[in-house]
Amino acid sequence: MSVHRSVRRTPAIFFLPLLLAVAACGDEPDTPPGSVRDASDPGADANDPVDAGTDPTDTGVLGPDATTQGNPDAVAVDVGQTDPFNPNNPTQDTDCDGLSDAYEFATLYPNGQKSSTANADSDNDGIPDGIENGVTAPVPGSACATVPTDTHPASRTNPTNPDTDADGIWDGAEDRNHNGFVDPGESDPNLRDSDGDGIADGAEDLNRNGSVDTGETNPANRDSDNDGVSDGIEDRNHNGQVDGGETNPTLADSDGDGLVDGDEDTNHDGVRQVFEVDPRSSDTDGDGLSDGQELTGGTSPLLPDSDGDGLTDSVEITSGRTNPTRSDSDGDGIPDGVEDANHNGARDAGETDATAADSDGDTVSDGDERAGGFDPLNPNDPPADVRTSLNSICADANLRPTNFNEPPAGQGNYTIASEPSAVFTVATVSDPTVFASGLDDGANQLAAFVVEMPVFGGVQSANVQQAALQGRLASRGPAEGFSVATRNSAREITSHDGFSAAVSWIVDVDTTAAQNAAQLRNALLRATTGLAAAQIQGLPTNTGAASTQWTFGVEVLVRPDRLLVVAAGVPRAIFDNAADPKGLKALDLTNGSALARRGALRGKACNSFVADGRSVADIIWMSDISASTDDDRGPISAAATAVFNALSNNGVDFRMGVVRHPENRFVQGAGNGGDLYGTGFTTNLGSFQAALSDNSGGDGCEFGLSAMDEAVQKALPRTAIGAPANARKLRGDATLVAFYISDEFAQELTQGVSASCAGYEPPCNTGIGDLYTAVSGVYNDAVCNLVPNATQQACINSVVQPYIDRIRGEGGIAFGQIFDPNPISACNTGHFACAASGRNEPGRGYTEVVAATGGSFYSPCQADPTANLQAIVDAVAGAASQFTLTGNPISQSIKVGVTRGGVTTEIARDKQNGFDYDAVNNAVYFRGTARPQQGDRVTISYRVWLPPADTCGGACPPGQVCDGQLLTCVCDTGVCNANCLATQVCDANCECVTPPDCNGQCGPGQTCNIDTGVCECQADCGGCAAGQVCNRTTCQCECGSDCGGACAGQAPLGCNQGSCACECPSDCGGCAGGSVCNTSTCACGCDPSCDQACPGNQRCNFANGCGCECPANCGDACGDGTVCNQGTCGCECPVGCNANCQNRQVCDPTNNCACACPADCGGCAANERCDPIACRCERAV
Repeated sequence: MSVHRSVRRTPAIFFLPLLLAVAACGDEPDTPPGSVRDASDPGADANDPVDAGTDPTDTGVLGPDATTQGNPDAVAVDVGQTDPFNPNNPTQDTDCDGLSDAYEFATLYPNGQKSSTANADSDNDGIPDGIENGVTAPVPGSACATVPTDTHPASRTNPTNPDTDADGIWDGAEDRNHNGFVDPGESDPNLRDSDGDGIADGAEDLNRNGSVDTGETNPANRDSDNDGVSDGIEDRNHNGQVDGGETNPTLADSDGDGLVDGDEDTNHDGVRQVFEVDPRSSDTDGDGLSDGQELTGGTSPLLPDSDGDGLTDSVEITSGRTNPTRSDSDGDGIPDGVEDANHNGARDAGETDATAADSDGDTVSDGDERAGGFDPLNPNDPPADVRTSLNSICADANLRPTNFNEPPAGQGNYTIASEPSAVFTVATVSDPTVFASGLDDGANQLAAFVVEMPVFGGVQSANVQQAALQGRLASRGPAEGFSVATRNSAREITSHDGFSAAVSWIVDVDTTAAQNAAQLRNALLRATTGLAAAQIQGLPTNTGAASTQWTFGVEVLVRPDRLLVVAAGVPRAIFDNAADPKGLKALDLTNGSALARRGALRGKACNSFVADGRSVADIIWMSDISASTDDDRGPISAAATAVFNALSNNGVDFRMGVVRHPENRFVQGAGNGGDLYGTGFTTNLGSFQAALSDNSGGDGCEFGLSAMDEAVQKALPRTAIGAPANARKLRGDATLVAFYISDEFAQELTQGVSASCAGYEPPCNTGIGDLYTAVSGVYNDAVCNLVPNATQQACINSVVQPYIDRIRGEGGIAFGQIFDPNPISACNTGHFACAASGRNEPGRGYTEVVAATGGSFYSPCQADPTANLQAIVDAVAGAASQFTLTGNPISQSIKVGVTRGGVTTEIARDKQNGFDYDAVNNAVYFRGTARPQQGDRVTISYRVWLPPADTCGGACPPGQVCDGQLLTCVCDTGVCNANCLATQVCDANCECVTPPDCNGQCGPGQTCNIDTGVCECQADCGGCAAGQVCNRTTCQCECGSDCGGACAGQAPLGCNQGSCACECPSDCGGCAGGSVCNTSTCACGCDPSCDQACPGNQRCNFANGCGCECPANCGDACGDGTVCNQGTCGCECPVGCNANCQNRQVCDPTNNCACACPADCGGCAANERCDPIACRCERAV
């Protein structure tokens, strides 16, 4: 928008006041800006032939009028003058312009000219000289009753220059009403760029007539077309023309697309950036629709395919069949562009109908048919008995209800999916780096929290952050009245959106006093964040019944520099009750499936299976049979019955095999170890228990990783699927499960601890010996305090990696009954506190293998590990399940139906007779009577988080990033701007370009060179005052030695460096003795008091040492009819005048030489008297 200047600014040419003393009277203006007295006219000098009027070249005729044609620079100023020596000049205004003749004679302007006393408009620019000089009243004493007056006398223009600001437009055309004021709609005759848009007024008013004509911009309005973009930005090269690459500053909509340029170029810098519509192109995205059409129709003018369905907006709008703002117009779960495979906007043979959800009319939507593996174009596929299952389980209306909860913008970057019965509440947290919320589900006796906070110190991985959280809970728990003990360790995964996560960490929480679920949730949240109660407010405090024993599921997810923790708990009695599924709600919230980014997109998936009746697992147990583990193997043997029953109830076809730790390659020799105990794999409970109980032949070389590795190798190759089972070989379709039982670290991590295995050396031993040595008596308490540094941990990882690879290579998963080495504060505490704790050591080596394969572990100190083993059994069931899902489900939303004999039965989520879900293996498995029979159709629907899509169709070129909203690769402005000059910006093509204003980097007096991207000094530094010159190096106006040439040829005038104006020296350059300097005329002369001492008409003559002399014509003192008598310096009547008189009359010089009778008639005789009437002497009577 333009900013109109309502007053005229001080001219670009500054003026110096130097006045005749008499010119300051009344309302006479001060000496005009930049003017000086004429040093060549020292005043009325009787000996100066010019001043005396005797110069033969002085004709007394006024000079030529200034022309109004052609270049203003060539205009001849009207120098015609009246008599410069008229003593009445101070009160005389010959041309009635408001300036006294004396003022005009005495004032010299920067161009070296004077205004005319005989022409009211000396430069013929249409503005009277007086208005240009700020006149407000007539000259006092003049004959001019009225004169043109200036409405803004503070500003001045040059009355001898028709174009004061040299912008190519005459002053009178800029000040159109000639009133001396910059009125609305007028440009400023003192500013070459009146509106400050970077374009000179003369380039805007191309015909320089003072009016805005067609095709011209308005020099008085920086945004002529009111489009929000300055004229100088639109006309990049400031030439007044619309050139290539420029928008039109006279048209608000340059490209005619229906959008104002300023709405397209949103930051108004003249450069199209990635987020802007192009004001130079009516169809920015090239999809065949104008930008205005797209905004009106709701599509994006930046995206040829606004909804990302594969069909261009133009195709969808032109065909009228599909909606260009909905990727799936018919809502069948298939994008329009997939249904219209050739993208022509019509339905052709072989294509499903993008406008009908059920193309073949078989009552099953196209999307559900494709998801189930059926033909959406065949009305007989799926068979009738399957349609019921798909519709009842997968139809949108029949999906399991799910709430998606997210905080307001700026209060956390997460969404948490929950049961509809859970109430979501956002907490008020005083710490600006922490965001928290709660879920309260009284119907399920559950309370949960989600917190986003800075990461703990250390490595930003889920296992390290989970260990740090475990330490914080252990240290802060007592003050909050609770203690935490790990039941099952976390399982490490990569979340559905690509982050490191530790999920399904199951902890038992005991409180000193009974608390309800909300109270304990709030205490755990405070301990997790380290904040006081007063710092976290607003969460409910009364949910469910009170208890002192609780079980919580916990998830830890790590994003760059941010940690998210989800914890959900129910009373332990509910969690451990096989007949109560409420505990599953806590696991749903913490198994990694419920958490996503704020605003994450959601969809649905539907999988259909034919049950083959087999979930197969072969489980190998590595049994440490050293004496110290007798008390550790016993509980597993005791719980074996429960394990066998649970696996059977979960529908797992399992076998057990036991390998004892001496069966390692370092004791037996390479290829000689790994023998399974007894007859090998067994399904007999007693045989399994016997294998665990036999500790004969044990030794102290406990290389458990090697023993398991040898056993796996020896169990290969697998038997063919369907072939008779081999007790020494893995079955072809069996999931391998490795289970480690030990109360020590893996011996593979260090040198031997006894003479019998002293020869073993690990592949690396950097610092591991500092942790695990052969020193006797270094057991649990000491080793707990030995935490590997980065180098030591790297060595541990390199030792265990081959064992991880072996299990992964067979698609296996590892579990363990071992001691948790992290954190130090939890070592030998809680479930990991044994009666003989001094003989136990953290299971380093084993823990790394378990974590890397997605398993979990629990403490050997559990007197009854049945509950711990149940979680592992469920994980085994998930790993062995045939019902692996194709998408990443939100587990709370899973819905399962089994179709048998044409009848579909929905299966409940249940711990005894129903289905369950294993998040690590992404599989559904069944328990009890709910297990499907071979040949049954199993249909599973679920909600999914849509993964971060490859919205840009592949990797972006170097220097570009994928914009998730624009769905295209755009310039990485951080990278691009780093390579640009400060005067440049990145455009939509990721190129450094220079905006017309050089990105706002140019200083005063500088202009932007858009070709080089450099701010350059303007030729005159943006406009220097009269007498100043532009220093192009500093781009500052400076005063030259001769005031920029203004004083050249004007001696004795000199340059005042302070005011940068020509001024008269105080001594007029040096006056001779007896004379003084008249600064008004800048000439040496006699003292003004000198004339007063001379008699009569005599005056001081400067040329004669200021002696009294009669000036020519007695100084013009003689009146009409008299003549000067140079001898007497008096005025006398002409010789012979008396001859014209009667009698004794004589000419009277005081009365115009009229005949008059002198006193006594000129002298009568003594005897005579004078008759004054007759003027003659008569005899006296």
